[in-house]
Amino acid sequence: MEKSEIARLTVTSSLNRQRKSAVISFRDTGCGIKKEDINKIFDANFTTKVRGTGIGLWLAMRHLDSIGAGITVTSSLNEGTTFTIEVPVAEPYR
Repeated sequence: MEKSEIARLTVTSSLNRQRKSAVISFRDTGCGIKKEDINKIFDANFTTKVRGTGIGLWLAMRHLDSIGAGITVTSSLNEGTTFTIEVPVAEPYR
């Protein structure tokens, strides 16, 4: 992606009634994540940026794990990345 281009972010949500979960996806049209880095992005202190600590995705993963939720990521270089979060939902009260 060239510097002059603006990345777009698309957020979608749905309910998975069979799994009793809410599914939220965040898709961008940014530069993507290298294949060799994709399995490291949730590691504490991993970053490819000059500035930053690399702690954000690790903290997100820890929090999601603590509430029984999950997160997956797919990415293609120069096309973008999608993070999908699946969160269990409680049965409604009647």
